Amino acid sequence: MIDSIKGDVVVVGHSMGGIVAQALALNHPKLVESRVRGLALVATLSRTPHFMHRGPGRQLGHFLFGTIPDEDRLFVHKHFGRVASRIPFGKHPRAEDVELVREMIAECELENWRAALQSLVGFDFGDRLHQITVPTTVFVGTRDTITPIWENRRIARLIPGAHLLE
Repeated sequence: MIDSIKGDVVVVGHSMGGIVAQALALNHPKLVESRVRGLALVATLSRTPHFMHRGPGRQLGHFLFGTIPDEDRLFVHKHFGRVASRIPFGKHPRAEDVELVREMIAECELENWRAALQSLVGFDFGDRLHQITVPTTVFVGTRDTITPIWENRRIARLIPGAHLLE
C-alpha cells in the first residue's frame, strides 16, 4: 500500500489498526525507515493478556473468539447490539455514538470479525518495541476500557523517544 503513494507518509493506526502499524514497523523496518516519517498509535495494544498466551488460556481465547454468535442474533439486533456496543464507552456515552459503533460492527462479515479477534490471541510485541526507530506518538483516552491507559503508557515507554498524549 505504501508503495502506491508518492513521497513520504505518516502511518496512523487506531485500535487494531495500531496493532497493524506496530507490526508494519517491526516486520518491515527498511520500508518504514525509507518512507515513514512518523507513526501515530491511537488507543491500541501491544499485547493480549498473558493468560491468553499459552495452554488453556490460549485455547479458551481461540474458542471464545471463534464462536461469536452470528450477526443476525447479535449486533444486527438493535437492543442487544446496543448493549454489546456500549462496552467500550465511558459512564455517559452519547446514544448516537453507541449506535454508530453497533452499525459498523453489524456491517462486518462474521468470519472477518472472528478472524480479527482470533488474531489477538497470544500476541506480544513488548520485547521488540525498542526496535521501532521512527518518531512515534501514542494517543489514549484516560478512561479507555478496551485499550487501557496503562497499556498505552507501556507502549510509549518501550518505543525509544515516543511521545504520549493522554
